[in-house]
Amino acid sequence: MRYKQVYLDWLSQTPMPQDVFDELRDYFVERRGLPGALHQWGQWSKAALEHFIESTQEILGTKKPIRFSIGPELPEISKPILLSPIESKKVRRTVAKSNAEVFEMKMKGFEFDLEQAEITLQENDVELII
Repeated sequence: MRYKQVYLDWLSQTPMPQDVFDELRDYFVERRGLPGALHQWGQWSKAALEHFIESTQEILGTKKPIRFSIGPELPEISKPILLSPIESKKVRRTVAKSNAEVFEMKMKGFEFDLEQAEITLQENDVELII
């Protein structure tokens, strides 16, 4: 008898809603590249990242700068942080070492509470870690 497999390593490949995949599909299939690179693929990725930052600002109702973290490496942080409750332990340890004030993003079931995040962003001068 075959056993059923359960995949628990979501740090390497996180599931995403179909509408998010549809929006990002081109970057998974055709336009791969590091946003800091000077070649065309890197420039496509840089433009996409800028677009997604603007989209995130619009969704959260803020014009404050948004930084996307990549793993446990964080830029120098001087302002409070809005941290995802499902962020990795490595990122949480790095944030703890920064001595920055931390606001934990709330969840509604399995989704982020965007209303709460919007209020936190409006009331506090925070940096956003996603």
